[in-house]
Amino acid sequence: MPITIDKLMSLKAYAACRKQFQPGLIAHRRRRTVMLGESMRVQFEDEMTLRYQIQEMLRAERIAEHGAIQEQIDTYAHLLPNGRHWKATLLIECPDPARRRRELPLLDRAVRHLYVEVAGQPRVYAHANEDIGDADPRPSGVH
Repeated sequence: MPITIDKLMSLKAYAACRKQFQPGLIAHRRRRTVMLGESMRVQFEDEMTLRYQIQEMLRAERIAEHGAIQEQIDTYAHLLPNGRHWKATLLIECPDPARRRRELPLLDRAVRHLYVEVAGQPRVYAHANEDIGDADPRPSGVH
């Protein structure tokens, strides 16, 4: 089910309940996260995680105008599962700048080889950044 403006809270309403909402969302995200070594983790998205991400962006950027809100919704829409495909964000965490410069090109290759394998089923490879194409040979911090 798509996220629409009417499913989002106003900035004021979100500010009023944000602290109460966060612990449950953090626990929800943890249950949807798979660690891939020390530098990468995959978070499987759903309507709740994406609605939270949009609300956080609206809050951080102080976005209240309908057109700008819709732009944020559209930005994240490709990550909403559609019933046929899992959607996930790959988070690459590397706080050391020297290590990041050295390892980021290697991680680019890694994102193109992520797969899920279930016993008795063929291996299924992920499609990284299918929403933005492959124009940039270097991965962003979040896929």
